[in-house]
Amino acid sequence: MNEKENLLDLIEDEKAVSSKSFSELAFNEVDALAFAQLSYFKFDILGLNSPDDRLSFKKIAEMDFECPASAKARTKCHYELLKTMSESERYGDFFVTDYFTISSETEEKQFCGVTFVCDSFVYVAFRGTDATIVGWKEDANLSFLNQVPAQAESVKYLEDVANKHKRKPILVGGHSKGGNLAIYACSYAPKSVRKRLKQIYSFDGPGFRDEFFEKSDYDKIEHLVYKLVPYSSIIGLLLENRGNCNICDSKTYSIFQHNPYKWLIKDHKFVPKSHLNPSSVYFDASLKRWLSDISDENRKKFFDFVFLFFEKAEITDFYSRKRNLAKIIKNLPTIISAYKALDEQTKIFVKKTVGKLISIVKEEKKKFEDENDEEIDE
Repeated sequence: MNEKENLLDLIEDEKAVSSKSFSELAFNEVDALAFAQLSYFKFDILGLNSPDDRLSFKKIAEMDFECPASAKARTKCHYELLKTMSESERYGDFFVTDYFTISSETEEKQFCGVTFVCDSFVYVAFRGTDATIVGWKEDANLSFLNQVPAQAESVKYLEDVANKHKRKPILVGGHSKGGNLAIYACSYAPKSVRKRLKQIYSFDGPGFRDEFFEKSDYDKIEHLVYKLVPYSSIIGLLLENRGNCNICDSKTYSIFQHNPYKWLIKDHKFVPKSHLNPSSVYFDASLKRWLSDISDENRKKFFDFVFLFFEKAEITDFYSRKRNLAKIIKNLPTIISAYKALDEQTKIFVKKTVGKLISIVKEEKKKFEDENDEEIDE
């Protein structure tokens, strides 16, 4: 029997501990991930249309809302998680409030914050990247901008929530870009807010540019940061990361391990791994070398080209690979025309940039295999 068959995923674990109070089983990083994942739920469908609206978990449990049959698997997980937690004795005293979401193509901004409140503390959750082009473009911008719009929003959001829910201890967390926002907001929070911070969670969230560590108050909150990445992490290793990093096992493989619903849990604790997948290590080294050789100006130029491709293909989101492939085929003449319209210098730059990345990946792979006397599975 596969030993992983006896382990639980996030939703299974939440069902297993549903009758346990925090005095019986203390709030920990698994609970924190559950709340971070709830930030992906679109609470406006339950009537939370402004930051002042609030809804108790008990009330949510009484509400009749169903996940659309056509929804993707991840969305179905968000619905099931909310139903599980709202019906749970463990979270019976919580209410959700301060739901705020904004997306702007012109500002290249995608942000969502939501807050969960109980008698003992406040948990601020930031949503990670959604499947929209604007969300992915903002992620790319992290590589060459010292501050992206969502990071600015996160700082304001945390301060507003802290002022609204005075005196209560504050926990902050998020998955993917949400984890980056959690650390960023806390690093730029006023001293009065920092004093109330009890824990900061980044679940496979990308790191930061060096300038962030030099200019922010990260050193003052680093001891509060709990970072967790899966065994084959890619997203969570991006850019620069400092401090301790915990590693957990997952039911799935490769980039798909970014999905926290697949992370393995035993006795309400993540199943640990002692090291990262060698493939993750060499890919991370390759990407860092590639970025270090490209100026901020050229990083922007390269990603602008990538997203020009999506624009000409009329791709606005990544919800359906099949639909997007059809759009690429349909708009292939337009895509080719757009490429031909680029000046020769830009064409040469794009070819060289992609070629350099491929070359570095090959070099890092060989270097790792030579040093460790083992082959990396592709």
